[in-house]
Amino acid sequence: MKNYRETYIRKAEIAQVILLQQLYQLKDSRHLFFRGGTALRWCYGGSRFSEDLDFVNPAVCTVLTLQAAVGRSRHIAVGGVTVEFSRIAPRLFTGYEGRDGYNLALPEKALLDTVHLRKNVPFQDEMDLDAIDQDKLARMAEPFPIAVKKRLAAIFK
Repeated sequence: MKNYRETYIRKAEIAQVILLQQLYQLKDSRHLFFRGGTALRWCYGGSRFSEDLDFVNPAVCTVLTLQAAVGRSRHIAVGGVTVEFSRIAPRLFTGYEGRDGYNLALPEKALLDTVHLRKNVPFQDEMDLDAIDQDKLARMAEPFPIAVKKRLAAIFK
């Protein structure tokens, strides 16, 4: 038999799913990015229950490219969001896995690119660093500048 806490969590999760489903049917909801503890639980199989739903309407989304044609950086406004195209050196263009016809960055690669391009990690308090394989991260960080490695060391201290 489930205890009170388990029953409460299940009821809260049902309410979250209903709210998300209703919210994402609204016009312009595609500009909202679901993030935080509940997003980690629902989208990535996290184990921590969170009661709140966190959203952000990002001002900048970054797209990495190997094409020199975009220059060092180019910005395009789309639906109130700035899409930033950043050229990355071919030697740094690794760390992806194919999933459903898309190349998705491994968690370690996503962290590396964020530290490399942004110089910091937004929402660091919401990161599940236990999901990062630090040995893999160290191997993937080898071709990156020393400043990136120092920033990573500060994150994991």
